[in-house]
Amino acid sequence: FGFYGGGIDHWSYKKRYGRMKGYDLWKNRQPIAEGFQNKFSTRVFMEQASKVILKHNQSTPLFLLAAFSAPHIPLQVPNYFRNLYKSQNLSNVEQTYAGMVTALDRGVYKILNSLKRMKMFENTILIFQSDNGAAGLNTGGSNFPLRGTKSTLFEGGTRVPTLIFSPLLKRKGIINSNMFHITDWFPTLVSLAGGKQHDLPGQLDGLDSSASVLSGSRSKRYSIVYNVDKIIDRETGVLNIRGAVRAGDWKIIRGVWSASRIGWDRNGVEEHGSPAQHLSVSPSNVNTSMNMPESQPPSEHDWSASNLAGPVFINGSAYYLFNLRTDPLERNNLLHRRRHTSAFSRLKRLLDIHIKRALPNIMSSLSAQPQADPKLYNGHWSPGWC
Repeated sequence: FGFYGGGIDHWSYKKRYGRMKGYDLWKNRQPIAEGFQNKFSTRVFMEQASKVILKHNQSTPLFLLAAFSAPHIPLQVPNYFRNLYKSQNLSNVEQTYAGMVTALDRGVYKILNSLKRMKMFENTILIFQSDNGAAGLNTGGSNFPLRGTKSTLFEGGTRVPTLIFSPLLKRKGIINSNMFHITDWFPTLVSLAGGKQHDLPGQLDGLDSSASVLSGSRSKRYSIVYNVDKIIDRETGVLNIRGAVRAGDWKIIRGVWSASRIGWDRNGVEEHGSPAQHLSVSPSNVNTSMNMPESQPPSEHDWSASNLAGPVFINGSAYYLFNLRTDPLERNNLLHRRRHTSAFSRLKRLLDIHIKRALPNIMSSLSAQPQADPKLYNGHWSPGWC
């Protein structure tokens, strides 16, 4: 049960790409959007997840991925949730976004109640995680003080908080700052459910981090591939390569993004602070969880543009080099200081290996693919064309 694309309307389940538009809600391979018109997506996904739990045969394990479509653009929420924040010092966009988060919180609460009703809660591990950083305050969210937005390879676009809650945890109430990649969840969950690693397919990207999840012990992971994109411009034929890898404390980024996406989103923070500060529950321990200094983020003048923040061009390509232990906010590109050349060379070799293996991405957007037009599939976005 879910959708193929992103950014679907939360009431109609329609999505527009350029001149093409269509429905995008499916159960297995059956389009079902027409049956859920004017029903808010968060409630629909909550109800579907609860149905799975209530019908589950408890003699077998259960894996349930509840991939809610909100909070995400378009920013839409029932008035009840939005009005909860009318009296607070938030913009209209932030009120709507906060309402969407609260609706999601209510949905998670209902799912937990279903687990408890079926007496499954005591043997369940709940993982609450985002897929990427916020797109920016113009859409209600902010990654501050981390640098960058969604669609970039800076920490603000890629590093997200995760909540793990379960009666099965051996250590509770702790902050785990171990390195973890989303591909680690597959082998980790198999292990947590009692499976054996030797039964899994070979050459997995993910690592079993079940010991780290249960007790906070040191993770097996040392390096991360953030992404590698080899994008061919359809008009010019020029190849644009973007990628990033991390090894230990060191991180290298290759590529160029628009200036509006690669800074520190202070928009609105000076005026009335971070939106999270105005909600009834705000994150406490954010500095510790991201290995940041205990002090407050740098003062205002420290966030002006710096010659040390921009890329360094090597053989025509833009590069950044950061030490995330000493500079988790990615404020100083160490390539400007002509030091740490051995670290750069080591990470560049690693990144180049992944670039060589990567296949070109020839799809700039769905709107450039006329064979994807929903008109060809009874008004629904479908993977059948590809």
